[in-house]
Amino acid sequence: MENQNIIEEIAKMKSVELGEPFILGSDGEPSIKNNPYQFGKEGLFDCNYDECNYMLIELIKGNKTIKRRFWKPKKLETYWYVDISGEEAFAYFSDESLLDVMNYKLGNCFRTAVELADNKKSILSMLKSDELFK
Repeated sequence: MENQNIIEEIAKMKSVELGEPFILGSDGEPSIKNNPYQFGKEGLFDCNYDECNYMLIELIKGNKTIKRRFWKPKKLETYWYVDISGEEAFAYFSDESLLDVMNYKLGNCFRTAVELADNKKSILSMLKSDELFK
């Protein structure tokens, strides 16, 4: 029987890519210790690049959950967002733009117009909520 590395398959099952940082937690609350984590070809690694076999087992058993971080466009990369009036818009990302940085921090940056449309309702709800400012 041939040995098979299934780490990439586990990552896909958990909807993350190899090398993509994510927050690992339990009971709906992210764990502060050693976040963010990421899958590599050889296993699960923490922010110190230490292998985390125990956490991998807990993740597979369903005792830990993955929360994806917000996607951050690269400098001058096009991204889509919902503006405060509810319109769909796009921009070229810059860390020097207050609008771009705020959109990123709020999770209002999307790779495509389709991805934006899928999330528009929740973004509008968040933008109109007073909870942001408490």
